[in-house]
Amino acid sequence: MNVLIAGVPKKISSGVRTHTLSLMSGLEEHNIKTSYISSYPQQLDKMITSVPYRLLNMVDKDVAFNWKFESLNKYVFRKEVKRSLSNNSIINIQSVDWYYSVRSFLNNRDIGVVLTIHGAYADQLKEKGYSPRTVEKVLNLEKEAFRSVKALVTVSQKTADYITEISGRTDIHIIPNGIITDSQGLSEKKDTKENKIKCVFVGSLIKYKGVHFAIEAISKAISKGIDISLDIIGDGPERKALEKLSSKLGVERQINFLGMLPQQDVRNRLLNYDISLMPSIPYGEKGEESFPYACLESMYSGLITIASNVGGLSKIITDGYDGFLVEHSNSDAISKIIERYNGSKEKFNLIRQNASETIRNNYSASVMAEKYLQVYKSILKL
Repeated sequence: MNVLIAGVPKKISSGVRTHTLSLMSGLEEHNIKTSYISSYPQQLDKMITSVPYRLLNMVDKDVAFNWKFESLNKYVFRKEVKRSLSNNSIINIQSVDWYYSVRSFLNNRDIGVVLTIHGAYADQLKEKGYSPRTVEKVLNLEKEAFRSVKALVTVSQKTADYITEISGRTDIHIIPNGIITDSQGLSEKKDTKENKIKCVFVGSLIKYKGVHFAIEAISKAISKGIDISLDIIGDGPERKALEKLSSKLGVERQINFLGMLPQQDVRNRLLNYDISLMPSIPYGEKGEESFPYACLESMYSGLITIASNVGGLSKIITDGYDGFLVEHSNSDAISKIIERYNGSKEKFNLIRQNASETIRNNYSASVMAEKYLQVYKSILKL
């Protein structure tokens, strides 16, 4: 069996990109040959698609989105799929963006098309301010793709419920994300006796990530005399508003915006922190945080992870055992856990150990890939 994975570009640091790398690594551990194609156009294709997109985006982001969607499918995706298809028996697309490019293979008995859904795409676009027309277009695309592919995989029950609601399909495989595990982790964690508490947030700076609640929690901890800082790794449309909030609360010196960083750099940096904050909030009508890789990486590295009790976060963390779950939109609850940690850091070491073991035992790339293999084999009838 050979598997072709259609995903996002190497230059993009995102959960989908991390998922792709982890899945390929896990499949290779099981002696499955993989190949990869990226949605990022190269050379002439880049001129045809990306340059007009950037110009159009300055005028109308809905027109720009539709141009990029149509042109990528017409000039890039279909060509890349055909070029890369030889000897592959599974095509695993990581977004409905790829659907039109693989639709012609749906009736091919020798090729199985698998679609992995990482969240409610139409709801995400609605939350980002796209027009009802664009949202409706993507929603219709989701419906057709969900009903047509041979197998559907998602990372959480919430997303599975979304798929069923809009498409009627119920044979959905729920496979939690997994990360590449190596020698890094708790054994190399820094000394917890250091006085200053170093917190980190990793993710896109968009509203439903709830970063403003993390900043508010840091401000409240500082008001209690706690020596603390927060590094924010990632970028997005909310950055300016978050910087203004930091200034308004008088904590701009303790809040550091580091921007986008390469994935391996992020993993290495995590060893320098004490606490990971994941204050996500629900978005749109159906959306919640699905199964964030930032949470898996933080726990694996032995950080004390404080997360909202929403979506996949509530499935990963067992409150008080390997991390902490709080009511979403509640900066007071986050601050109180930070206060507890500040009062007795050594007592949290068992939680660090439990967190790392939880990820190693249940959410490794190998464990995830084994479950994907079962899906692949079922549709190929192996």
